[in-house]
Amino acid sequence: MSTQYTHYGLIFTAQDVENAKTHRDQTPYADAWAQFEAIPSSLHFQNDVLVDKCIYNALRWRLLGDVDSGALALENFSAACDIVGAQPSFYFIWVKMWFGLIQAYECLRDHPAYDPLLQSTLSDAAFQWVGVFSPMPEYDPTTQSMAWQYAVRMAIGVALENTALVESTAARVRALIETIHPAGFIPSVISQRPNDLSNFDDTLKTIHGLALAAEVAAHVGIDLWGHQKRAVSLMTAAFYPLYYFYYPEKWKWGEGLTLETVQGMFRSHAGFLELINRRRPNVRAVNMILTELRPVIDLTGGGALTLTHQPLPSKKRGFFG
Repeated sequence: MSTQYTHYGLIFTAQDVENAKTHRDQTPYADAWAQFEAIPSSLHFQNDVLVDKCIYNALRWRLLGDVDSGALALENFSAACDIVGAQPSFYFIWVKMWFGLIQAYECLRDHPAYDPLLQSTLSDAAFQWVGVFSPMPEYDPTTQSMAWQYAVRMAIGVALENTALVESTAARVRALIETIHPAGFIPSVISQRPNDLSNFDDTLKTIHGLALAAEVAAHVGIDLWGHQKRAVSLMTAAFYPLYYFYYPEKWKWGEGLTLETVQGMFRSHAGFLELINRRRPNVRAVNMILTELRPVIDLTGGGALTLTHQPLPSKKRGFFG
């Protein structure tokens, strides 16, 4: 397999940015641009402030060509690496910070102030993390954490052009995809906490992480979106929870899931909806939910996804594809 390394936005291209600029005043771009540019004054930074600001300023450089923001991101990059290189207090938030920071690095590589030595900074921080170049840490072996670890491993492999890491991670993603039940649920997620309503949130987390891993892989010529076993693919799992956005009482593994709770969970992981909408556009259920959740901007979960992942016009599909 010939891995095609490109370094622009990790999961989006220059053409994607051009499309967002060209259609700036149209739906859904207009609201997304407004929210993205209002972030410094209106959005509470969810993780470590310095890491989030580094990611946001890198995205401003990439999406807006804001040289000053890019320079600020570069100034903060080494300190941000020190933060993510430390022992995590909460694994899921920490691993998301890792993904966002790698995306920031990819966005900054062509900035006039970029120093090639920053690649060593990123590499050193990655080597300090047990789980990137070595087995998964035992303190959080859950399926959703593994899915996000795969997204980070894939991203680091691309950033460092480490083909062995990219290919080994792709193999792990394929193996996890092959465990998806034909109905669409992921047995290992459900079995972690049976009859616990958190397994719905765990399902969304897992799909989001796998979708990011697949999207990173797609940008270097590896098709994980299309990988399937007996016609079951990542898309099968991605479509599975959509029904429960409107009918949470039908969830099979635990009683008491409410509309407010489920829709809040979807809002936290809405990035995966923009990703699957890009790969399988005009699915009615996806469009309906995105209409309620957009704009989708998740600094550590893919970036300004409503801006970067709008599909090209194509034939309309049914409710679930």
